[in-house]
Amino acid sequence: MNRSIGLLSLCLLLIGCGPSMESQVVGNWRFSKELTPEETARVGGEEMAGAPGMVMVVRGKQAYNQDATYDAEVRISLIMSGPEGELDLSFVSKQTGTWKLMGDVIVETNTETSVTPGNAFTRRLMEENPGIGEEMIDSGDRTGVKIVDVNKYTMTLLDEEHDLELVLYREG
Repeated sequence: MNRSIGLLSLCLLLIGCGPSMESQVVGNWRFSKELTPEETARVGGEEMAGAPGMVMVVRGKQAYNQDATYDAEVRISLIMSGPEGELDLSFVSKQTGTWKLMGDVIVETNTETSVTPGNAFTRRLMEENPGIGEEMIDSGDRTGVKIVDVNKYTMTLLDEEHDLELVLYREG
C-alpha cells in the first residue's frame, strides 16, 4: 500500500513539475506555409474564392515575450497564375501587441500594425491604389489560435475560424 502511494506521489510530482504551457510558448518562432487554393479562399474570403490558381504563401517570425508582449513580421504573397504569367502581390506586415493564454488558446491583442509592399509590383500597385493593404491594418483586434501541440522545438497552432493549421519552429 505504501509503495502504491509512493508511486502515485512520484507520478503527480513529475507531472506537476513539467514546463508550463506558457513557458513553452515564450520564445522566438519562425514559420512558412504555402496555402492551397481552397485554404487561400477560406482565409481571403469571397473575393478570392473565384480566383482559380491563386495561392497564398506566408512566411514570418513571431516572438512571444516573457512580459506578455509579442512582435511579428509576416510576408504574405498572393501568387496568381494567368495568361500573362505569374503575378506576385506581396506585403510585409509588422505587428506588436500583447498576448495571454486562456486554456490552450493564445489570445493576441494587436496594438500596432504596419503594412508595406513586399516587391516592386506591389509598391507600384499601392501607389496607384492607396487603399490596397489598408484592410490588413488591424490595430486593436483580438485573435485567438488554439495550441494543438507545443514542445521545445515546434508549436502547432490551429486557426479554427479558417480551419488552418500552422507549424512554428523555435529559433535558437
